[in-house]
Amino acid sequence: MGKSALLVIDVQNDFCEGGSMAVADASAIFEPINSLIIKAGETTLFDEVVYTMDWHPADHCSFASNHPGAEPFTTITLPDIGPQEMWPVHCVQNSSGAQLHKELLILNEKVCCGTKVVYKGQNQDIDSYSAFFDNQRRSQTELHDYLQDKGVDTVYCCGLAYDY
Repeated sequence: MGKSALLVIDVQNDFCEGGSMAVADASAIFEPINSLIIKAGETTLFDEVVYTMDWHPADHCSFASNHPGAEPFTTITLPDIGPQEMWPVHCVQNSSGAQLHKELLILNEKVCCGTKVVYKGQNQDIDSYSAFFDNQRRSQTELHDYLQDKGVDTVYCCGLAYDY
């Protein structure tokens, strides 16, 4: 029998209320996600829980502030990339905005199951909306291999930033 995984997508401070790219009513998802992670306060419904995180360098190509004259929520054309949506600075590596929100339940393997954090958007020259690969499909994250290595054949997703 196969295994299941819950992907918790980008529940980071910058995508929550008060963040630089806040999703409206983001805090409303904390309780439902936490109840998926831990059922009845003691176990999880999933064999694996994977948290994804935008993890951009400060000079990331998607930040409007890195392109003179560019404004957030507009599109510019980047050499060798093509159209690129411009965003406010968000989820900069090791910043408080990049951290998983404190109201999100974070598991570790000692609790009940496999737990993994997958970082995306680390290449300064290519954006990465997917938890599996960058937008140009030039490189992939470790998520696919991790899920295969763990025998996962069913994946459930929840989280933030789909609004963008």
